[in-house]
Amino acid sequence: MSPPSRSSCQLSKAVDSTAPSRGLCTIFSTGPSTLRRGRAVAQARTSAWSTNYNEPMSIRVNLKTWGNYPDAVSNNAKRGIELNEKVGNKCATQVGKVRAQQLAKGEGVSFDTVQRMYSYLSRAEEYYDESDTKACGTISYLLWGGKAGKRWVEKIMREEGKL
Repeated sequence: MSPPSRSSCQLSKAVDSTAPSRGLCTIFSTGPSTLRRGRAVAQARTSAWSTNYNEPMSIRVNLKTWGNYPDAVSNNAKRGIELNEKVGNKCATQVGKVRAQQLAKGEGVSFDTVQRMYSYLSRAEEYYDESDTKACGTISYLLWGGKAGKRWVEKIMREEGKL
């Protein structure tokens, strides 16, 4: 297998990614990737081997995060956490519970996360019933930021040209 070139070494969600004809890509974080309240840019470096096989090379990539979401998004996540605790923490997947913790703390989220939030909130809106605070559909929707979260991620998606 030949070593990857600059153009064939691509970042992935995983820390290490191997694929035939691409070789190994490793992401090294060079600083905190999240900031509270405001837009942040995290630096990452991808290590790969240059075309001469003996010389490592580095590629810098900017990874944007968004933490400038409205207080209503954080408040919805906090309310979802509280309601979930009242029903024995039975609602939502682990991913939803982790997302709620991020939003409740005001941590920044990546564009990939913004896209997943948009996907989930668009699909799950039909199960949200504001008056039924014991329904898992309502609790899960709140954990992901609720209606305020959906409005916020739609705004980001439009800004990034994805809607």
